[in-house]
Amino acid sequence: MKQLLKHPLMLFLIFYFCSSFVSPCFSQRMDSLLNVYNTQTIRTSGNSFVKGSQAYSFRDLKNEFTSPFTMQLYKTARKDKRIGGLLTVGAIAGLVGSIIIRKNNTGLAGALSGVAVALNFGAIRFNKRSSEVLDQAIWQRNKEILFNTKE
Repeated sequence: MKQLLKHPLMLFLIFYFCSSFVSPCFSQRMDSLLNVYNTQTIRTSGNSFVKGSQAYSFRDLKNEFTSPFTMQLYKTARKDKRIGGLLTVGAIAGLVGSIIIRKNNTGLAGALSGVAVALNFGAIRFNKRSSEVLDQAIWQRNKEILFNTKE
């Protein structure tokens, strides 16, 4: 037996036959993991989100987060997005108001423009934070789906 193991061709044949028994089990696990990845995970695509071949909006994602942690992240992202939207509307209203008032009162128009710019910076901050928190929620949800863990 020792003589057989010293021969390189015999070692190759032993490893080849052993790998042929182990490989199908491993590839089956990889195929099922790849299938779960392709059909169950959420990916971002511009302003929409894709799960499998179906597109979702921000609002449609609500039912996708099942663990308390990911649901809390989603709620935080949704709240920040609402605040960012309200600040954006306020900034636009301030700019329009400053244009209308500019003919009669330039000082008030300048102050209103400054407030509008500040509101716009706030909106950018909240929208960015909303996007970051939602990305974290999606990442955590995908991790839970792929590795069957709940946090």
